[in-house]
Amino acid sequence: MVIKLNGFYIAWGVGISIYFALSSVYFFSSGLPQPADVILIVAFLTCCFFYSSLRFNDILPIQVAAVFVFWVFFVTLIWGVILSDYSLLMGPFYYLYNFMAFVFVYIGFTNNPVGALRIFRAAAVFALFSLFVQFLLFFDANLNRQILLFNNPNQLGYFSLCIACIFFMLRISGAIPIYYYLLFLLLCGFFVILSFSATAILALIVLAVLSMAYEAFRSVSGRLWVVACILVFLAVVFQQGYK
Repeated sequence: MVIKLNGFYIAWGVGISIYFALSSVYFFSSGLPQPADVILIVAFLTCCFFYSSLRFNDILPIQVAAVFVFWVFFVTLIWGVILSDYSLLMGPFYYLYNFMAFVFVYIGFTNNPVGALRIFRAAAVFALFSLFVQFLLFFDANLNRQILLFNNPNQLGYFSLCIACIFFMLRISGAIPIYYYLLFLLLCGFFVILSFSATAILALIVLAVLSMAYEAFRSVSGRLWVVACILVFLAVVFQQGYK
């Protein structure tokens, strides 16, 4: 039985949305943690404390993940004793953080998938808006690879690619129409290109191919969109060839 669902989703949605909006803002020189991670942890603890009566439809994925995290701590502790280097124990805390984030998202989607999709859609848009504001304020024409408020260009490429994958998930789930998906995918692609990360660009191409395959098999209108995209691509290629 699920109780206090509305209140839970306010806390869950606010936490997810702020996390997405601030994840691209790096205040510290190290990778993690950043202020956005602290906000996510606070949101997770708040939801667990006030809404502990929420139930999971299937706890097996969480059990498996918990066993894995425990195993990482156990193995690291053994090696810490053998090497007399207990600083190694800092590593497993990153696994613990990822486990917490997984459980936090899992709670939302198992209790109200439709509501969770809507929140994720808004949060992904917030993330893109944050990148756009950073582009307007912090774009550096002297740099070949932009970093905006990240620490290096690869982080920008990776983050933009992750947001593009989230939009793909939303598209498959029917949470966004195809024209919005294409717009968001193009915007994510723009920021990936700004980073000039070869790996992120290659992954984005793979995602674009998967998107076209999905749309082609989904409906007639989807096939038309795919054909239109291919024609535009060929037009650009031939234009470049004749220059």
